[in-house]
Amino acid sequence: MGNDDWYLHYGLDRDPFAEGGVQGLFYPGGGRQETVEQLQHLARFGDSVLVVTGAAGAGKSATLAHFVAQCASDTRCAVVETALLDGPEQLMRRVLAGFGLPAIPDEDLAHALQRLELFCERCREEGMLNWLAFDDAQHLHAEALALLVPLLGQMAGRLRLLFFAEPPWPATLRAALPAPVTIHLIELAPFERGESYAYLHYRMKTAGLESEPPFSAAELEDVHRLSGGLPGRINGLARQLLIDELEVEQRPLAALPLWHLGVVAGTLLLLGGLYVWSLFDERPADEQPRPGVAREIVVEPAPVLLDDKPSVAEDDLAAGSHEAEVADAPDPHDDESASSALPVAVDSMAPAAVAEAPGPPAARGEHATAPTQAPQVADSRPTTPTPPAAPSAAGVGPVAADEEYLLALEGSRYLLQIMASDDLRRVQRFAARQTLPLRQYSKLNGGRRWYALVHGDYPDQASAQRAARELAAQLGGNAPWVRRVDAVQREIRAGRAR
Repeated sequence: MGNDDWYLHYGLDRDPFAEGGVQGLFYPGGGRQETVEQLQHLARFGDSVLVVTGAAGAGKSATLAHFVAQCASDTRCAVVETALLDGPEQLMRRVLAGFGLPAIPDEDLAHALQRLELFCERCREEGMLNWLAFDDAQHLHAEALALLVPLLGQMAGRLRLLFFAEPPWPATLRAALPAPVTIHLIELAPFERGESYAYLHYRMKTAGLESEPPFSAAELEDVHRLSGGLPGRINGLARQLLIDELEVEQRPLAALPLWHLGVVAGTLLLLGGLYVWSLFDERPADEQPRPGVAREIVVEPAPVLLDDKPSVAEDDLAAGSHEAEVADAPDPHDDESASSALPVAVDSMAPAAVAEAPGPPAARGEHATAPTQAPQVADSRPTTPTPPAAPSAAGVGPVAADEEYLLALEGSRYLLQIMASDDLRRVQRFAARQTLPLRQYSKLNGGRRWYALVHGDYPDQASAQRAARELAAQLGGNAPWVRRVDAVQREIRAGRAR
């Protein structure tokens, strides 16, 4: 798979960050839709020259394309892409071509202006509006700018001018226009952090992504920081991240640096040595240890000082966390939980060692002492585990029950995805801090098990989006992801099938 079709690896039907060849793809967030609506109103009812500014990559060309697509049937809008070397004659020929007027060889500037004036007058008599938009207007040099004065004078309100340019250029336009002409300036601001994340989700969803975008939280933060919130730069950074990750996955072992191969070889040798040592160290289960060894174990047993660190459950209760209610089994990565869950092996100890073994530990903070009588034989019958407590409104109930609830919903309804991560404990800690009623389910993402938290049950997308905006402030400015229930149900079923 080459770099040209890298997106197929992620289940996409096209490059989600490409600008060309995508018709009708316009991200309405970040104030872009409001800008288009404002331009439509001012162009129809105002009397000012309209200027839209933004840094390179802010989305000026995409906003202009959507503005033209939104024009009503009674409007003709010509778009002129300015060039650095265009003089007044070349620029005028571009304007006439934008309105569909044929070119006349060796036509002078005065005659071309007269033809444009007659065309605009006929359009006004027919009830048509004429708008002329210049993209990349910062490329207009002084001689080309001189054409704007007769355009405004001879058209006499029959032609509305719009300019899309980078921020320093409006001052140049102001100096070139007569003083009575007013300029209305609109700025395309960069995206905020939450808007950058939502933009990435939107672009990948329009390309066919059904699950979470394959970016970690750190990668999302880096994309927003390095791009400055400009959508054009976000596109380039996100595409490069996905291509780099694919190249790492497909890179052969021989292409790795030598120090990587050394680390791999050293790790394999160490594991092999540990395995061979364990084979030589194994003894039969019924073999008794040598008496001398047993006496060394039980003579003068040192008092065992219990660790005064609170247990996992006590830590959680003291912090107001409900992780203990969600966890169904000890975390194998938690040293304290793992050690408390291991049985004490006494079969290989001598009888004297068993008699002298320390008894149950004393109260927390005290020393454990040897018992004065023989220990009782432990009951080997299995005990019935205590069922978990019912989930609170702010916590997450058993995963199976939550998934059954989600599978029972109508697929055309909507949910809000609050969070997702491949770290279960992190998800549980996050849920415990929330006051929202949440549901948890698991799914597969890129071959790894992920855990997601969802909230609500909304009849349509509009009500879900309103709720997402209301929850954004409560969640630190990050708007939840609006999800269809049937998409979540597919993820649950796919996760259960593996």
